[in-house]
Amino acid sequence: MVRPIVMSIRIPVETRRTADGVVATCDVLDASCKGVSTDETLANLARSLSCVFESSFERGRFDQLFRSAGYCAQSEESWSQDGRFVDVRLTLATPHASLSRTEIDTGIKSALDRFVA
Repeated sequence: MVRPIVMSIRIPVETRRTADGVVATCDVLDASCKGVSTDETLANLARSLSCVFESSFERGRFDQLFRSAGYCAQSEESWSQDGRFVDVRLTLATPHASLSRTEIDTGIKSALDRFVA
Protein backbone atom coordinates (compact mmCIF):
# COMPACT_ATOMS: atom_id res chain seq x y z
CA MET A 1 0.00 0.00 0.00
CA VAL A 2 1.33 3.42 -0.97
CA ARG A 3 1.21 6.18 1.62
CA PRO A 4 -0.38 9.41 0.48
CA ILE A 5 1.84 12.30 -0.51
CA VAL A 6 1.13 15.53 1.33
CA MET A 7 2.28 18.83 -0.14
CA SER A 8 1.44 22.49 -0.35
CA ILE A 9 1.31 24.46 -3.59
CA ARG A 10 1.57 28.25 -3.57
CA ILE A 11 -0.77 29.73 -6.16
CA PRO A 12 -0.90 33.43 -7.13
CA VAL A 13 -4.28 35.08 -6.60
CA GLU A 14 -5.83 38.51 -6.75
CA THR A 15 -8.52 39.80 -4.41
CA ARG A 16 -10.92 42.65 -4.83
CA ARG A 17 -13.65 44.05 -2.68
CA THR A 18 -17.17 44.13 -4.11
CA ALA A 19 -20.40 45.65 -2.81
CA ASP A 20 -21.32 42.39 -1.08
CA GLY A 21 -17.96 40.90 -0.04
CA VAL A 22 -14.60 39.89 -1.46
CA VAL A 23 -13.78 37.97 -4.64
CA ALA A 24 -10.51 36.04 -5.08
CA THR A 25 -9.43 34.98 -8.55
CA CYS A 26 -6.67 32.72 -9.80
CA ASP A 27 -6.28 33.64 -13.44
CA VAL A 28 -3.65 30.97 -14.21
CA LEU A 29 -6.11 28.20 -13.31
CA ASP A 30 -9.30 30.07 -14.23
CA ALA A 31 -10.77 29.80 -10.73
CA SER A 32 -12.54 32.19 -8.40
CA CYS A 33 -14.38 32.24 -5.08
CA LYS A 34 -16.41 34.71 -3.10
CA GLY A 35 -16.74 35.37 0.61
CA VAL A 36 -17.57 37.95 3.23
CA SER A 37 -13.95 38.64 4.25
CA THR A 38 -10.58 38.27 2.53
CA ASP A 39 -9.59 35.42 4.86
CA GLU A 40 -12.84 33.53 4.21
CA THR A 41 -12.55 34.06 0.46
CA LEU A 42 -8.94 32.82 0.31
CA ALA A 43 -9.84 29.78 2.43
CA ASN A 44 -12.76 29.02 0.07
CA LEU A 45 -10.48 29.29 -2.96
CA ALA A 46 -7.81 27.07 -1.36
CA ARG A 47 -10.43 24.38 -0.58
CA SER A 48 -11.84 24.60 -4.09
CA LEU A 49 -8.41 24.30 -5.74
CA SER A 50 -7.49 21.44 -3.42
CA CYS A 51 -10.57 19.51 -4.58
CA VAL A 52 -9.77 20.21 -8.23
CA PHE A 53 -6.13 19.11 -7.87
CA GLU A 54 -6.93 15.95 -5.90
CA SER A 55 -9.74 14.98 -8.26
CA SER A 56 -7.59 15.48 -11.34
CA PHE A 57 -4.80 13.41 -9.75
CA GLU A 58 -7.21 10.58 -8.94
CA ARG A 59 -8.41 10.54 -12.56
CA GLY A 60 -4.83 10.54 -13.90
CA ARG A 61 -5.16 14.04 -15.37
CA PHE A 62 -2.97 16.02 -12.99
CA ASP A 63 -0.41 17.09 -15.58
CA GLN A 64 -3.16 17.95 -18.09
CA LEU A 65 -4.61 20.43 -15.63
CA PHE A 66 -1.38 22.42 -15.62
CA ARG A 67 -0.68 22.00 -19.32
CA SER A 68 -4.13 23.40 -20.10
CA ALA A 69 -3.19 26.43 -17.99
CA GLY A 70 -0.11 26.87 -20.20
CA TYR A 71 2.59 25.78 -17.76
CA CYS A 72 5.38 23.24 -17.96
CA ALA A 73 8.05 22.14 -15.51
CA GLN A 74 10.85 23.39 -17.76
CA SER A 75 9.48 26.90 -18.26
CA GLU A 76 12.00 29.68 -17.76
CA GLU A 77 9.29 32.19 -16.91
CA SER A 78 8.65 32.51 -13.20
CA TRP A 79 5.90 34.16 -11.22
CA SER A 80 6.53 37.48 -9.66
CA GLN A 81 7.10 37.23 -5.93
CA ASP A 82 5.02 40.37 -5.48
CA GLY A 83 1.34 40.10 -4.77
CA ARG A 84 -0.89 37.70 -2.90
CA PHE A 85 -0.70 33.92 -2.84
CA VAL A 86 -2.85 31.15 -1.43
CA ASP A 87 -1.28 27.94 -0.14
CA VAL A 88 -3.24 24.90 -1.28
CA ARG A 89 -2.66 21.77 0.83
CA LEU A 90 -2.93 18.49 -1.06
CA THR A 91 -3.09 14.88 0.00
CA LEU A 92 -2.48 12.69 -3.04
CA ALA A 93 -2.71 8.92 -3.15
CA THR A 94 -2.08 6.88 -6.26
CA PRO A 95 -5.19 5.46 -7.89
CA HIS A 96 -3.02 2.79 -9.49
CA ALA A 97 -1.36 0.22 -7.24
CA SER A 98 1.24 -0.46 -9.93
CA LEU A 99 2.87 2.95 -9.47
CA SER A 100 5.72 3.14 -6.99
CA ARG A 101 6.19 6.05 -4.61
CA THR A 102 9.22 7.13 -6.67
CA GLU A 103 7.15 7.17 -9.88
CA ILE A 104 4.45 9.22 -8.16
CA ASP A 105 6.99 11.65 -6.70
CA THR A 106 8.69 12.05 -10.08
CA GLY A 107 5.38 12.60 -11.86
CA ILE A 108 4.21 15.18 -9.35
CA LYS A 109 7.57 16.96 -9.35
CA SER A 110 7.62 17.25 -13.13
CA ALA A 111 4.01 18.51 -13.21
CA LEU A 112 4.47 20.93 -10.34
CA ASP A 113 8.10 21.99 -10.49
CA ARG A 114 7.08 25.64 -10.56
CA PHE A 115 4.15 25.29 -8.17
CA VAL A 116 5.61 23.58 -5.09
CA ALA A 117 6.10 26.09 -2.28
